This record gives sequence, C-alpha cells and structure tokens, in this order.
Amino acid sequence: MASTGMSSECSYCGKENICVEDEALDKFLLDKIHEILIPTSELSGYQQAIIFECGSDEVSVFELGDFIEMYVPIVNGTYLEGLLERLPNDTNDNGSSVLYALDDGNLEDLNDFENRWGGFINSIKHQKRFFNELALSFCNDLFSTIIDDDQILPSLVVDLPITQALYRARVAYSVRDIETIDEDPIRELGAVPAQLATSQRMTPAGVSAFYAAFDRNTCISELRPIVGDNVISGEFRPIRALKLLDLDALKDIQIDDDIFSDRWKMLSHAYTFFPELVFKLTRPSSRHNQHDYLTTQIIFEYLSTEFGSQIDGIIYPSIQTNGDSYSVALFPERSIANNGTISLENTDSFQENSAALFFVPESIRFHRVKGARYIATEEENSVMLTTGDTVLKRLFPRERY
Repeated sequence: MASTGMSSECSYCGKENICVEDEALDKFLLDKIHEILIPTSELSGYQQAIIFECGSDEVSVFELGDFIEMYVPIVNGTYLEGLLERLPNDTNDNGSSVLYALDDGNLEDLNDFENRWGGFINSIKHQKRFFNELALSFCNDLFSTIIDDDQILPSLVVDLPITQALYRARVAYSVRDIETIDEDPIRELGAVPAQLATSQRMTPAGVSAFYAAFDRNTCISELRPIVGDNVISGEFRPIRALKLLDLDALKDIQIDDDIFSDRWKMLSHAYTFFPELVFKLTRPSSRHNQHDYLTTQIIFEYLSTEFGSQIDGIIYPSIQTNGDSYSVALFPERSIANNGTISLENTDSFQENSAALFFVPESIRFHRVKGARYIATEEENSVMLTTGDTVLKRLFPRERY
C-alpha cells in the first residue's frame, strides 16, 4: 500500500490515509494466498487417496473462500464480503470447486528442502565435493531460517558451563597402550592428532575434532567395543563456557512469522524438514557405505565456518543409547586441551587455536567390557525390515526413527 497507494479518504473507515483500490488489494491478497496454497490435484496419489477415498483429516483442505474467511486477517466485514463476491470462478473441469491444501512443508513430496536434499546428496557424492555451489546454496537457505539479526536463535543454543564434565575413552589393546594412556591422558584421550584422524561422523580423515559424552557409559558405547575389550576413560571440562547448537531443539522450533509474511513458506518448509535432517545426521552409518558421513561432515564444516564466532560445536542425541543421552562434537579449532585451570571469566569468543578444554587430574578410570546391551524390535514378519523408507514415513513414522 505504501508503494502503490495514494493519500485519500478510506471508503471503509472514513479516515484520511494511504489508500488503494479494492482490486489492487484483492490482487495482492490472492497472489499471497496462491503462494501458500496448492491445489489438491497436485498432491501425491497417496495423500489424494487418504483425503478423498478414506476421509482422512491428516491434511486440511479448503475452498478458496473458506480459507480467506478462516485465515485472512481482514477486520472490515464490508471489504471481506466484497472480496468473496469478486473471487474468480474457481472450478475444475468437472465443474466442482477447486480444493486447496496449505503448503506448509508437511505435504508429501512437496517439501522444498526434502526435495533439494536428494540433489545435495548426489552432488557431493558424485559430482563436486570441495567447491560445490549447490551444496552451499542448500545450506545457506536452510540455516538462514535459524538466525535472526545475524544471530542464531537463543532457543537453539545450549550453554555448557565450566563445571560440565565431558568424557572421552579409548580401547587399550595391550599393556603398553594402558601405560601410555595412563602416563599422558591429555595427549592419548584428547582429540586425535590430525595426521592420525580417520573419517568420523562429523569430520573427514585428517581433520581432528573433540567428540565427547556427558557420562562414561555413553562415551564407552560410542566406541562400540567388543566383549573383553579394555577401555580407559577420562574427564575433561571447558576452560571457558561453551555454546553448542542443539540438534534436538531444531526438531521443536516454532514459527513466529505471520502466515502471509515473505519468509513464512521457507520457514515452515525448513522447520518441517529439521526433524528429518536430525534423523539423517544422527542415524548409524551402514557397514558397506564409505560415503555415509559425507553429508554430516559437510554440514558440520558449514556450521563451523558460518557460525564459528557464535557457537563452539554441536550437541546431539547418542545413537548408541537410543537417544537417551547426548554426545557433543566441538569444532576443530575448539578441540585443543591442556592441563590448565578453569577460568572464571566467560569470554565471548576464543582466539584461534587457544585451548578450550582441560583434563581433570585423577579422573582416569579403567574398564573391562563385560557385555553389550542391544535394543531391538521384534516383529512376526519382515515388513519393517523390507519396506521402503517412503512407506515407513507414511505408515510407521515413530518406528522409523
């Protein structure tokens, strides 16, 4: 209105202000509405079937006029009545009113980020791995939805105090291993030297990061030792308070924007996609696919590059404990440990390569693995093992995770 309207007396409220013709406002509203609605004819065959054949209310459908009355914040009844009368004839080839669904990211096969994810995966695995504009564009668009005023939303950041214990462990394969770890726990239990670092969930071979857990059992479980292995664990703590992006919190993020805001569709698609993203980032890798961790490694490096001045790493549910406990991964530049003392000063940022952690003296513990605990489902048939991921998402969403 400010850019196209003229100063005049409003025919609805009688006040002198910037006004536009009814037809101009109609066009603006209808253009916005058609950006966020999608005809049910464009839904997947499955969703059309559950709506029209099974009567499911899983997807809400509307006629255009009903949607306007329910969602368009028009306070003037006279204009609303006129708008509804001026609506174009909205019928399909059969003469029936066109029905619409809200394109909020939950519609099957129509989530923008879910659809782009396949291209992201294919691109980094089979096309361009190191200088990939498609991957950068995907990450930029997705993670732009978690920032406000150039800052990560506070609800997504966990503060790790200097009192928080962080546990790391190593399997000791010989008496010499035990002695070496016991003599120099900072070197042997800290982040692996870069030249020895193998490919891990968040970091590729040659890049070292500090992975840790909040308790010793989780820490040992993440090693996946076999019965009879000897394991040595130790405790580290932050020298300064650390800030971590909470992947679990991404699953519960809510939209504050109005449904007609310019960012609403992108936000709703991203926030709907985040639970799926967390599932993809934290699920176990297959034994025979060396590329499983490529996506997590790229996203971790992106977060480090783009948000390294705001956060020091991530916190995520441990797959080895079925999500009952948490693991952390610190960015490589935050993964250095020494035997210094705790600083009571909470600084906002770290100097490059300055130590972020210290080893707690006398925290070494020696473990022998006596057994492993497995959590498994039990079914009378093989359906859950042989069914494709799309069908699992439709019919058994909880069992899939």
